Amino acid sequence: MKEWRKPNFFIIGAPKCGTTAMASYLDEHPEISISDPKEPHYLNVDLKYRPVDSLAGYERCFQHVTNDSIFIGDASVSYIYSSNAIDNIFNICAEPKLIVMIRNPIELSQSYHSEQVWSGAESEKDFQRAWSLQAERKKGKSIPRLCKDPFWLQYKEISLMGKYIKNLLSKVDRSQVHIVVLDDMKINPLIEYEKILTFLGVKSDGRIEFPIVNEKKSPKNRLVVPLMSWLISIKVKLGNPKINLGLIKSVLEWNKKEPKGKELDPEFNKILIEEFELDINLLSRLLKRDFSYWMK
Repeated sequence: MKEWRKPNFFIIGAPKCGTTAMASYLDEHPEISISDPKEPHYLNVDLKYRPVDSLAGYERCFQHVTNDSIFIGDASVSYIYSSNAIDNIFNICAEPKLIVMIRNPIELSQSYHSEQVWSGAESEKDFQRAWSLQAERKKGKSIPRLCKDPFWLQYKEISLMGKYIKNLLSKVDRSQVHIVVLDDMKINPLIEYEKILTFLGVKSDGRIEFPIVNEKKSPKNRLVVPLMSWLISIKVKLGNPKINLGLIKSVLEWNKKEPKGKELDPEFNKILIEEFELDINLLSRLLKRDFSYWMK
């Protein structure tokens, strides 16, 4: 195996905030490469979900990187929640650049729940009922059979952007962190993409098209996604070229269906606003930007 080129920038969070799309756009830049798979989750050794759990496996995630790549990225969104991933990042790279993508936590929690249902980790399709199970699940009860780590069913915790941005900025110099708000991405993805290129220090590649990636979805068959995820994890761990990743992705695409829209109960929506109010206000102070419109 050739000598690996270590990552020097990291998209560390958060899920359902446009990270998959941004990683896809960046990976097509001639001077940037993203790990394969996009989210090895190797550096969060305190969390149970680590598809790549060995240094050899992590090195294989970057074997495709050529000398043309100036910046090499790991886009594991679990890192922002980990107690030791940031320290481990600095052990890999002395001066890493960290990208964080965030959104309205009320929207994030709902979108993230849909993603967990899609993956098979969440068996409760109704978001309000899943939200009510958080305390019970924190005690290790009512955990779905296919859930690898109960932490990922704590929908409030996953969505506390203020808390985790504060924690990050207590460890890392602000100049090393670039924060993208999904609202801005939706309004003008070109501007936000160019800001990231400027942050990394690479020239524009002239990209003008920004297709939607990893949209909200539901499974046609709940058993397909965990099976395909298992096959992908085997490929990642073994570096087995005989497993056709393209075929797996085709099966996953076939298994998608548009989720049925469902308005939140007004009273439950008020509860969510109350639950996230302090964190939204904290984020507003940290970023010196008014996010109070998220609560309207």
